[in-house]
Amino acid sequence: MIVIVIVLLVAALAYLLYVALAPVTVEVGTVSVRFTGSSCPGWMNSSASGFSADPGSPATLSITLPNYSAVLNCTAQNVTTSTTGFTIVRSNAPLTVTPGTSGNLSVVVRTPSEAFRGTLTVTVEVTTSG
Repeated sequence: MIVIVIVLLVAALAYLLYVALAPVTVEVGTVSVRFTGSSCPGWMNSSASGFSADPGSPATLSITLPNYSAVLNCTAQNVTTSTTGFTIVRSNAPLTVTPGTSGNLSVVVRTPSEAFRGTLTVTVEVTTSG
């Protein structure tokens, strides 16, 4: 009986050590980019490859914004995220892309402080002029 108790205690201790020492990571499988507001030719809801990061660390996203319009200026006014645990640290919004050119929206997000596995959703508010 004592041998069984000792074996169970050793197994429980080994499991607790494994859980405590296992690496904690943030695994974003997909970055989902959504656009709200005005419609800009070429700016469509899309998905991009994800990334891995340490919890609580910054990660930089780069979103290419082609403007296929012949007359409209398209502006990425603001960037937000609705994914729990992530926050937008900074971006280069507002970013205006003139007709027939492309712009690069750079967004730095802070990852959650604990393990995460899933999709990060980023929403870009769009306005047009011209």
